[in-house]
Amino acid sequence: MCQITEGGAPMSVEEIRKAVIGMDMKGALDAVKRTVSEGMSLEEADLEGIDGAIAEVGRKYESGKLMFPQFMNTVRAAYAVREELDIPRPDLGKAVVAALDVHTEGRNTMALFLGVAGFETNIVEMGMMEDDIVGFCKEPDVTVCCVSGEFASVSSKIKKIGDMLTEAGLRDRVVYNAGGMTVSEEAAERAGADVFSRSGAESVFLIKKKVLERKRGKA
Repeated sequence: MCQITEGGAPMSVEEIRKAVIGMDMKGALDAVKRTVSEGMSLEEADLEGIDGAIAEVGRKYESGKLMFPQFMNTVRAAYAVREELDIPRPDLGKAVVAALDVHTEGRNTMALFLGVAGFETNIVEMGMMEDDIVGFCKEPDVTVCCVSGEFASVSSKIKKIGDMLTEAGLRDRVVYNAGGMTVSEEAAERAGADVFSRSGAESVFLIKKKVLERKRGKA
């Protein structure tokens, strides 16, 4: 039986994360193999361990505890481990990423994290209306819609987009995420968001899990 950490992850998954973050290639490879030998699939070890490492350093980058080059060093280490283990890159589809007010920092950060995770990103230009954003989501390869804003007024827009995605019959295909300084978990839930986190890196980690679950027919 594998040991469980305080955070609930198997000890070997934590070892994968630590090795990737420390850019310890041999340690990461050994930890992945050990995790698989304990019964976890390679795909799950990749998601929980390697993507988990990227999410962890992504949170530190967001909070200013890490510089961008340090974040990208972990990303490169993660890619190298995947290449060495010949882990197939899943087709995650396209993510539509939009800012609902004049603040684009959150939008751009989400686009960065989504691209690192393996999504093709469509960054929506400023000034687009809610129906424009939903229109982009109607493209057949879109699997994610992320919206963000800093003003309190965006809550009604988030709810409207969620309702429009439902009315368009897209909710089974498109994972919806909403965030921003004034967006609470309750507001996101009322809007029908599938995942929510104060951290963009954590949100993308949860988004990827949800997309893969749907592709495998588990949700």
